[in-house]
Amino acid sequence: ADGHAAPSAQTAKDFLLSRPGGAYTTARTSGGGRSVFEWETHVERTAASVGSMLAAGGGGAAELQAALGTAAGLRPRLDAAVAAAVREYMREFGRRVGGAGELKLTLVVNWGEAAEAAKEGAGCAEAAPDGSLLGSVGCHVAPLPPLPDPPIRAEVRGAPRANAAAKDSSW
Repeated sequence: ADGHAAPSAQTAKDFLLSRPGGAYTTARTSGGGRSVFEWETHVERTAASVGSMLAAGGGGAAELQAALGTAAGLRPRLDAAVAAAVREYMREFGRRVGGAGELKLTLVVNWGEAAEAAKEGAGCAEAAPDGSLLGSVGCHVAPLPPLPDPPIRAEVRGAPRANAAAKDSSW
């Protein structure tokens, strides 16, 4: 998380479930794991999800909104998490990537304890001026599985998201 990586046997689902609820996105690499497909769209969507979830939860501190609820504030954190996680994956497994020759990235942005501290006015003074100590950003890396053979069937379960504008991992 946040630029530090370690091998894990968790699946992407277990990774999301092991963390507090937060904004998430799932992306894939291209170029053999050297770039992320539609990365800017993922950054913008994740920041918009954080902003929407913070607003729905009472707004959050301005520092938290700036650090995690804007693409400009969140992008360096997402970049660092992805870079560290992919580097560690490649160190551990070499160029053994998925059947499609690419990687699946699952990112989640959490702010629970940081948001509570910011609401109460505690801990904000210890955060860096750019807000980099507010919240956390985690990234899970796994091989991108091959496409299934047709016909492909999909099943939709559960209720729709309470906040349709936000991808919330606790949904």
